[in-house]
Amino acid sequence: MADGDAGQLQVGLLGPLSVRRGGRNLDLGPVRRQAVLVALVLRAGHRVTHEDLLDDIWGDHPPSTGVRVLPSHVYALRQTLETEAVQRAGVIRSGKGWYSFDDQETRLDTEELAARSGRAHETRASAGPAAALALFGEALALFRGEPLAGLPGRYTNSVRRQLQEQWHTLRRGRLECLVLLGRSAEALEELAELTASRPLDEGLLALQIRVLSTSGRQAEALDAFHGLRGRLREEHGAEPGEELRGL
Repeated sequence: MADGDAGQLQVGLLGPLSVRRGGRNLDLGPVRRQAVLVALVLRAGHRVTHEDLLDDIWGDHPPSTGVRVLPSHVYALRQTLETEAVQRAGVIRSGKGWYSFDDQETRLDTEELAARSGRAHETRASAGPAAALALFGEALALFRGEPLAGLPGRYTNSVRRQLQEQWHTLRRGRLECLVLLGRSAEALEELAELTASRPLDEGLLALQIRVLSTSGRQAEALDAFHGLRGRLREEHGAEPGEELRGL
């Protein structure tokens, strides 16, 4: 993520949490304090109640000190995030029973992800896979590892799952472009990795079966189909969908 304006706060969620201002990495302290910041930043401009924050981060095991634990975390975050230019208004505002993140200059790497992902999908639809292939790669390059790695809490886990799903969607889009361009051999290894991590994803498996079949590996394609059919029957009592049965 580029440094941008010197005073701009830059928050990276597409990997371990990263917060920068003026080209300098900011030390946010313990992981629960970082999780408090994430819960506020992603609801910027909205009031988040103390109870919601406790549930977001501590869940069914709230601290013995209850809501009294939050002011110490928010105070430390303010000390880290605020500069002389923003101290008067405050990056994190508060009222009776709530906090709100209100730095309108903050930039999130997820915003850039949305823009790049949108360009990739739109370009594929309008100009075809050759034009879109590099754009999918540029969107994927924003990921620095597991999103919000190591941060606890229900809210963070939910955000992490959403970002991981976006990562999978982009990878699949890139692989589909390779296949459409006749570069199936380049896609096979990555497809095997993805289907292993998502063994019940019928759309992904359908792509793998197509690639195996067009590569003259029909036996492997059939094995992949029957493997999925067995898993679906065992875990869900269901059969593969129409697309896979047709293949």
